[in-house]
Amino acid sequence: MAELPGQRQRDSEWGLRCAAVAVGALLLSTVGASGQPAPVIGQEGKDVPWVPTPEVLVDTMLEMAAVGPGDYVMDLGSDDGRTVIAAARLGARAVGVELDPRLVAASKQYAIEAGVADRTEFLATDLFDVDLSRATVITMFLLPDINTRLRPSLLALEPGTRIVSNTWDMGGSESDPDAPGWIPDETVGLDPCPSFCTSLFWIVPANVSGTWRLVDQEQEAELELAQEFQITSGRLLTNGRIEDVGEGRPHGREISFSIGDTSYRGRVDGDTMTGTARADDGTSKWRAARVNCGRGTTTAASRYSRDIKGTSSMNSIKETAERFFDACETGKGWDECQQYCEPDASFSAQAGALADIETLQAYTDWMKGLLTPVPDGWYELRSFAVDEGRHNVTAYAVFRGTHTAEGGPVPPTGQQVEADYVYVMQFEGDKIRHMTKIWNDGISLQQLGWA
Repeated sequence: MAELPGQRQRDSEWGLRCAAVAVGALLLSTVGASGQPAPVIGQEGKDVPWVPTPEVLVDTMLEMAAVGPGDYVMDLGSDDGRTVIAAARLGARAVGVELDPRLVAASKQYAIEAGVADRTEFLATDLFDVDLSRATVITMFLLPDINTRLRPSLLALEPGTRIVSNTWDMGGSESDPDAPGWIPDETVGLDPCPSFCTSLFWIVPANVSGTWRLVDQEQEAELELAQEFQITSGRLLTNGRIEDVGEGRPHGREISFSIGDTSYRGRVDGDTMTGTARADDGTSKWRAARVNCGRGTTTAASRYSRDIKGTSSMNSIKETAERFFDACETGKGWDECQQYCEPDASFSAQAGALADIETLQAYTDWMKGLLTPVPDGWYELRSFAVDEGRHNVTAYAVFRGTHTAEGGPVPPTGQQVEADYVYVMQFEGDKIRHMTKIWNDGISLQQLGWA
């Protein structure tokens, strides 16, 4: 790969550490569990050589990200699967992405031996070809230039997504590779150092760049914000008067900034912000609505906002569709899903199991009921696309689960289902008016032993 300015020292450090760790390869068996030659520490890969993360640093990384049940962890460059397995032991679902099929095969065997095969998955593919949108936590041990290439995709993840990197940061900019770039929110170094001993932690910030209509104590003003990663600045225009916005920091969906003597704290929800303002004379509620996504600013945040999120309307229905999809697929039912839909939203599917379901309310409650006999049911989102012209959103996913509990058409079979399906959500304004499901129910019912 081409050397980036300022990278030579980093590469030298990598080489020294890799050489030190590679001594451990002499202690490894030359034959893996499958009878194939075992992967060797330091062996070349497509983007990075294989050097495993020390177990003590794996624990530190997962602790910094507060990984637990309910999390969906994706480990990029998962090597021998140790981070994935450790996350699964904490109750998370975890996916390893690794290009080397030998490492993937070894990882699957280690997961079986650790008793977490049901909560882990290993993909033998290029990490740049993987959909990261479902992840609540991203872990990685890559090289600096790979981190930099990944950065736009990571910044586009759901605000609040946690990211942890072994050793390497996400510094640099388009014009200056040695610029600070996306500064970690927290850094922990182990002492004594086992060879690779630094864990860097980020929380994906909400994108707040653009022009907002701010209402504070019923007085309206225009708030212009520019954003560089997790740092914001800007100005407030009120009746021809201009005030600077003090440096602010979006932290996931939370945001804080100051204007004069007033401190603002709030929460970002797509194109709206709400919160509390505190000044010497007391506190007040404030709210803001984004009226555009930037006026030609050149910050990194506004670039990824325009390039990835597109227009406000597209972003609005995309976020609504994502939240509806997750609520529906995790069994929240109509009580949670109705906020994203028209009250009389309709439903259709050319599937016998759903032949009597004609409303989205009935379908979301059907999904809730499905998770009674299949309590470990979960989805893997493979694709999410917005058609602005037709005002709809299409989601392609895979549902997996095992019939282990009562509540199905037959007693628990212990059989597993792996079903591909597609949702097409048709919007009217910012709410779902109709949804079509494309699903081969016959195969799914056979897999579960229900037909």
